[in-house]
Amino acid sequence: MKKVLFATILLVVFLAPSLVAVQGADNAPTVSALMDKITKQIIIPIFYGLAVICIIVSGIMFLTAAGDPEKLGKAKKAFMWGVIGIAIGLVSSSVYTILQAILGGPAVPAM
Repeated sequence: MKKVLFATILLVVFLAPSLVAVQGADNAPTVSALMDKITKQIIIPIFYGLAVICIIVSGIMFLTAAGDPEKLGKAKKAFMWGVIGIAIGLVSSSVYTILQAILGGPAVPAM
């Protein structure tokens, strides 16, 4: 609970000044453009980074298992979840881009 509260406070602290700064500007970015920037430049790279770290950790677990079936099983599960994480990241960014095109959002090329 404390982590969620801390993350929310950080998000508000870093986003509030940018929203307030553009209130009266003629070329103010829309909420859609701001969310697109946050998603493409912050959330998706963090997601992919965590998935890659999971795969690296599973590789280390494979190397240190030394034939122990229990440790090998844990390493296989960690690898599977890393691959699933990357697949979910690819699908979610594709769905995000498709929905933006359908709903008439800003045309931003996929990463």
